[in-house]
Amino acid sequence: MGQKGSKGSDRLTKQDLEFLKTSTRYDENTIKEWYKGFKSDCPDGKLTPKAFMQVREGERKDPTRRRR
Repeated sequence: MGQKGSKGSDRLTKQDLEFLKTSTRYDENTIKEWYKGFKSDCPDGKLTPKAFMQVREGERKDPTRRRR
């Protein structure tokens, strides 16, 4: 997902957004909100195992976090 060579892009491409809207049950605003949180948590656009575990731990403590 994302364009090759678009390191650190702060926006989802239109193609990525359309793909996510048609491939998931999430609406555009939810996808954008999640992406904004992802970029805040992982500014380089890479989810490390440590960052993944932190997200999962947050979901266990608060099941409503990042889910709809």
